[in-house]
Amino acid sequence: MRKRTILQALAIALLVLFVNGPNVVSLIIVLVGELLLAVFAYKQKEKKDEKVEEPLAPAHELLQLYGDPDDIILLDAVRGNELNHQILVYRDQRCFVVEGQPLNWQDIKSVTFNNYATPYEIPVYQIVIATTLRDHPFIHLSVGQDISWAREIVMEMENWIEGEEKERR
Repeated sequence: MRKRTILQALAIALLVLFVNGPNVVSLIIVLVGELLLAVFAYKQKEKKDEKVEEPLAPAHELLQLYGDPDDIILLDAVRGNELNHQILVYRDQRCFVVEGQPLNWQDIKSVTFNNYATPYEIPVYQIVIATTLRDHPFIHLSVGQDISWAREIVMEMENWIEGEEKERR
């Protein structure tokens, strides 16, 4: 327990003691209530700390499965060497690998970007991929604070998809 929580519990206990007089029952009730609140807060913090993330496919597995990518689209130049900050383009398989998971081009309805910061914050942009997949109707990919970078990523993805559509005709 943190020092601040202990001091709060002690302050409430002293307040009850001085208001109600030396009533032991009310003091015990307050201390038990404080203990239950502390346990509840601790459990909530544990739940928040447990993030359930889909594991990324390791890069060597993707290379074995699909081969070398035709192109790599960087989402974040600073963290470009991490797989979840890249979009791998596979022309022959007609798919992108987004966050380690393959995404077929026919499953993509649209690609756009938006600013997801509040009006009082520095703008932070994300790529939004609308899909036909039931479990992932929208895929959100953070790209940082540069609107031109976000626009360029969207155009690059659309060019790959549209270029493939033109070749099929």
